[in-house]
Amino acid sequence: MRTHPTSATPSPRTWFVSWALLALACGGEQVDLADAGALDGDTCVCDDGLFCNGLERCEDGACVPGDAPCEGACDETSDICTACVDADGDGRASAACGGDDCDDDDPNVFRGNREICDPAGVDEDCDPSTVGDRDADRDGYEDVTCCNGDTCGTDCNDAAPNVHPTAPEVCNGRDDDCDGSVDEGVLITFYRDADGDNYGVDERTVQECSQPSGYVARGGDCEDDPLADPSANERNPGQSEVCDDVDQDCDGRVDEGVSCDCTLGVDGSRACGFDPALDGVGNCRLGTQSCGGTGQWSVCGGGLVAPSAEVCNGDDDDCDGMADEGVRTTCWRDADDDGYAPASDPTMVICGECPTGHTSSDPSVAADCDDADAISYPGAAEICDRLDNDCSRATRAEPSEDADGDGHAPRGAACTGGFPKDDCRDDEPRAFPGQTQYFGVGYCPSTHPCPCNGGCNATGTGGRCGLCSPGMTPTRGATVFDFDCDGSATRRANAMSSPACSCGGGFGCNQTAYYSYSRFAICGSNATRWQCTSSCPCSLSTTTAPLPCR
Repeated sequence: MRTHPTSATPSPRTWFVSWALLALACGGEQVDLADAGALDGDTCVCDDGLFCNGLERCEDGACVPGDAPCEGACDETSDICTACVDADGDGRASAACGGDDCDDDDPNVFRGNREICDPAGVDEDCDPSTVGDRDADRDGYEDVTCCNGDTCGTDCNDAAPNVHPTAPEVCNGRDDDCDGSVDEGVLITFYRDADGDNYGVDERTVQECSQPSGYVARGGDCEDDPLADPSANERNPGQSEVCDDVDQDCDGRVDEGVSCDCTLGVDGSRACGFDPALDGVGNCRLGTQSCGGTGQWSVCGGGLVAPSAEVCNGDDDDCDGMADEGVRTTCWRDADDDGYAPASDPTMVICGECPTGHTSSDPSVAADCDDADAISYPGAAEICDRLDNDCSRATRAEPSEDADGDGHAPRGAACTGGFPKDDCRDDEPRAFPGQTQYFGVGYCPSTHPCPCNGGCNATGTGGRCGLCSPGMTPTRGATVFDFDCDGSATRRANAMSSPACSCGGGFGCNQTAYYSYSRFAICGSNATRWQCTSSCPCSLSTTTAPLPCR
């Protein structure tokens, strides 16, 4: 319903003034609000909102009066012609005279009628926004064949519920979103791949929903013709650059980002391994290495036999022109198997260790001084046995271990084991621990030599009084009678005042002599010596002799 002004119908004078000003209103300079409407910027608005004087319109920049809708009386209040008729008899007055029947010649067309889906575009309900209610697939959108004038339904396939204006476009060869285009935005571009390396050329593409044979989903291949280049499938954006003056990764550059010691296809192979001057010497043979795809020489191989540490095998392993030097073992005879040989020549030169009874110890460095004695060899522990066990002397004798030969080594001797190291005087064979004999002639202390009269040693042996020729005595008497090394010389020989000889028990013939002496007698001083001699019946003899002590 239009909004009407509250004033009464304009007088003839008013109509005159209105039409007089109409040109100005359409020109945009002035408007009569009572008739032609209002000025909106530079656009003329000619409809004055009144029903009975018709609908004014703007044509070619000028307002044109409307045609009166009624042939007779007009009701401005109700916006209807008072003499409006219903020509088609459908119970609705014609819209031309203020009714709501948009087609008063068709009884099937009127306001409130049911809109029918028809391709003819008939507006059965006089509502240009409705097109009918056919929705066969129940997707909420009317069939596109249902029209109302130029307005039609939007479902381009009313037999498919997943086809309508808001449906997502799917790559399936049909228009899912009813926008007139098929598979727009969802087609996949595929690239021709003739060499089968999973990369295609950018110049040959197709757009499909799925990958066709001979095509792949990525391009960028710079060499796709295996007939022109047999290695075409080794050149694509996924390859790594190698040293061969070829663009493997199809980035327009050659051999970038790689360190090239050699160039593939240019550098073939070369000798390697060691100094070429040694090739063919002994076991040595040069190897070969080839240029790899990374621009690096391969590991040296191809029959390489490099110089190695010499081993005992009859070959020249270190390629110095000699075989087994420094690794063969020279052996000398070692009868006592103590690891040392006596001064001698080698008996054999072999691989491995020397057999039993031989040693690799060179006797020119350290020789065995007794090859029949396994405890005597260079560096052996010195034993108290009067022998040179460590082979440090020119002869086997080692007098410092028992100079007087009494089976006792001197105290503090540099030896272990063997003789006991308890001799109190190693230059006096009569003196040693455990001595049981008595002696009438003592020995001088080491600081008191005992020269004798003519024919005797001038100084004795090691300070001991030497034995003089018969009838000769030392010029000075010996003072030491400690022959058992117990630190005392007070024990004297057995004493008896006047023994009797007997062939039975007791003091028998040829028994140990007895001496008669005073209790103050000094060892070595003259005393009476008693002894039974000869055989039974034996006789008692009496002599004067030095008093023996120990």
